[in-house]
Amino acid sequence: MKIATLGPEGTFSHEAVQKRFPEAEIRFTNTIREVFEIVSHHPGFTGVVPLENSLSGSIGLTMDALMSYDAPITSEILLPIRHFLVGNGAAPQI
Repeated sequence: MKIATLGPEGTFSHEAVQKRFPEAEIRFTNTIREVFEIVSHHPGFTGVVPLENSLSGSIGLTMDALMSYDAPITSEILLPIRHFLVGNGAAPQI
């Protein structure tokens, strides 16, 4: 299976592809719109794009592309995100 997704390697989109399609051949793109272009013009490709997140809600670029391209949503990948901040040194004096 060939998957187009927002890159570069190591992004949350990449992690979602690995979770749902572990054996996929991945093509990284620079923009969400580019994922839709690839899926629209290359029938062998499936796309994985962010649809929403808990901080900002719906991803406007994805919503716009869904309205502009004939690319239906076929499944959903839920990816819990946890950030851990680590520091090395003393806290700055204020």
